Amino acid sequence: KEPPTVDDFLERWDTNMFEHMPGVEKCPGAKDIVTKLAERKLPLAIATSSRAKAVEQKRKRHEDIFEKIDTIVTGDDPSVKNGKPAPDIYLEAAKRLGVQPDKCVVFEDSMTGALAGKRAECFVVAVPDPRSSEEEKAKFREVADLVLLEDLNQFHDLVALP
Repeated sequence: KEPPTVDDFLERWDTNMFEHMPGVEKCPGAKDIVTKLAERKLPLAIATSSRAKAVEQKRKRHEDIFEKIDTIVTGDDPSVKNGKPAPDIYLEAAKRLGVQPDKCVVFEDSMTGALAGKRAECFVVAVPDPRSSEEEKAKFREVADLVLLEDLNQFHDLVALP
């Protein structure tokens, strides 16, 4: 039997991911931050390595957040030539929002995403997975401008929203 093609692999990947997506919860504090920023009329984007098909599945469960987002740039977007840790996805999101990248705040839970945000010259807020080791958390501290070790609710305590 011949090995699977890239398209076969991606189809299987999507099928497995879609089976697990209904159980994916919001990050604690995400809805509150998005709501507060949207109320202040700040432009909001999602810049995710996920493919558009996967984002649509996530949107079904979290429409209360997605409805406040001005633009979404996915990993399979034709304008994104290089994936994270390259800055392309954040540069494209900033472009679509009409905002200079150095005026953008990036919330990231992955090291490759944090690196991409810094390479785009954005202010990076890292929210590492609580299961991360101390070594992994230390690496985030080297890259990000701000590291939230609990969850997004800490952002309110540390930063005064406009």
